[in-house]
Amino acid sequence: SSVPAMPGSLAAPGSGWLPVHVIDLEAAGVISPHIDSVKFSGGVVCGISLLSHAYMTLQHEDEAHADATVDLYLPRRSLYILSGAARYHFTH
Repeated sequence: SSVPAMPGSLAAPGSGWLPVHVIDLEAAGVISPHIDSVKFSGGVVCGISLLSHAYMTLQHEDEAHADATVDLYLPRRSLYILSGAARYHFTH
């Protein structure tokens, strides 16, 4: 059964709480660019860089906007939150 979303929750409407995904990468590990499924990740994507610094590139999904790229530096112990256009229209 689904747990109802809390008022003001970042979960997708009607989805309740979603499972947490834990990814432990090697020092030289890479995740291929993707846009997370709303079914599995809800309306907001958050991440924490715990043990080391990381870099993340946001690239617009539409080739017509290929110049819309943002390179992010994520210091260790930092939190990032992707919502709105960054969550739905940019690979990361």
